[in-house]
Amino acid sequence: MASRFRAACALILLAPLSGASGAARATPARADAQALLRAAVDADELDLAALSARIGDEPVLAALASRPEIALQLAALRAAPYLANPELALPALAEIAQGRDPDLAPAAARRAFQIAQMLELEDIAAREIEIEPLREAEQTLNQLSTSNIARVDVRLYAAEAAHLLRK
Repeated sequence: MASRFRAACALILLAPLSGASGAARATPARADAQALLRAAVDADELDLAALSARIGDEPVLAALASRPEIALQLAALRAAPYLANPELALPALAEIAQGRDPDLAPAAARRAFQIAQMLELEDIAAREIEIEPLREAEQTLNQLSTSNIARVDVRLYAAEAAHLLRK
């Protein structure tokens, strides 16, 4: 799968730029970003970081909301910690972690914990990040941590992420 990811990256990087306007290229760029994300499901962490830097935050955040496409959503949540503003993914990750999918829920909880570890109060203040979405994610993760139906690993990651976000 990683070789398909590298091949897809190479095709997009080597594709000639057209003279079309920015509006005409917006749709193919999003489709290209989604194709790259789908191909990155099994990519290693370095490839995910490079991909996130290349395509930007918006396609990854949009892919987190793509419910019917599990492979796209899984790739997006794996790429979430590498976004320029990873805290923006926390509400979607908290929501996915509440789900029943045996692959997505634990991966989302683990990534939410990873992002919560990365956040520092000074960084949040310096970048003027809105606190309300972080509070909502913290509340969702806190509720998940006490859920009787969630898996133990999901509850533990949710509890740790909620604790870090509460700080």
